[in-house]
Amino acid sequence: AEETGCQYLIDYVTLLIDTINIKTFARIREMKRDWVAFNRVFLPGGDIAESVFVTGFDEEYVQFAERLRSYHNFEEVMAKGGKQLADTGRFTELERLCDNAIMDYAIRARYVSAGLEIPVAYLIAMEGEIRLIRIILAAIEQGLAPEQLDARMRRIYV
Repeated sequence: AEETGCQYLIDYVTLLIDTINIKTFARIREMKRDWVAFNRVFLPGGDIAESVFVTGFDEEYVQFAERLRSYHNFEEVMAKGGKQLADTGRFTELERLCDNAIMDYAIRARYVSAGLEIPVAYLIAMEGEIRLIRIILAAIEQGLAPEQLDARMRRIYV
């Protein structure tokens, strides 16, 4: 991304790394593994430093969310997604909010008249739509109620 010189692409990759690290952080914690296990799978290159995750490893999700206040909108992602994860043990809300954060970033390209941002945003949007189709098909196959499917729907690029 850095070789392109496109700040939009660089910021997208950074955001993607941060969302992967947040989801990995939650999964490692829910597996009752220690922070050393997280250190082995942590992806460098995001805005959120490894030390932020390590120092917040034993905190409640809501407390950890406060550490993420200055990073994108990850405070809300971790507060809401972490609360559902702690209450139900399900990752659906956390993953949905991470996907929405990525789509919110892609939507910023609407206001660019020319440049690399446009095809990058298009690819992000297509990836999001494919993911959404997979979610819908899996929900139909599992016979989920419409309310359950609504809870899993992601924001789309319109």
